[in-house]
Amino acid sequence: MSLALAFGVFEDDPEEEKRLAASLARHYRERGHIWDGGFLGHEIYPQLSRNGYVGDALKTLTNTAGAGPARSIKLHDATTFHEAYHMEKDVQMRQGLNFIVHSHPAAWLVTDLAGIRPDSTVPHGRKLLLAPAIPASGEPTRVSAELETRQGSAISTWQRADNGAVTWSFTVPPNTAATVALPEGAKNIRINGEPADPASLVGKTFGPGACEMTFQLAPAGDQ
Repeated sequence: MSLALAFGVFEDDPEEEKRLAASLARHYRERGHIWDGGFLGHEIYPQLSRNGYVGDALKTLTNTAGAGPARSIKLHDATTFHEAYHMEKDVQMRQGLNFIVHSHPAAWLVTDLAGIRPDSTVPHGRKLLLAPAIPASGEPTRVSAELETRQGSAISTWQRADNGAVTWSFTVPPNTAATVALPEGAKNIRINGEPADPASLVGKTFGPGACEMTFQLAPAGDQ
């Protein structure tokens, strides 16, 4: 399901895309958010978060009830991403202990939770899409990431209060442009202290330098 969403198999049928994304989220909810992705599971977290289910992606990533990276970190003292995951430590430690193909959750934290993504239509990272995915649960309350591009560092940091007030600061590297996408339902938007109409952000390009945006989401826990 995640690969079909990633490759735009149903991009001409938005309703079918919504149904497919909902099915992906429902699959993990019914499994208790226990990870079951394999070698081609690298699009599961991104497609959940980019289709409105960032909470389900985060619950799956941090779930220690089933075999997966979170359990390995908490109970098996893992500091890397393993080749395969098992419930028992002695079995787990006989697997490859640094399997880079399974490190995609670390990338997701940058590209989706912090929201720093290169625009694939412009070469060499000269254009970015900045689109933080902020869980409705209210956790985590703060995320910060830095991505080193050919032009310099792209930085994104957001902090959310219990009442849903968000402060998001980002830095666009030299010789780079960026477009932004705020979470659905964002209102009372300000850019560097000045009020901004949500419609004015559509297609708006931000140049190099630092920017701070504040906006309001629903209080923590509200859907």
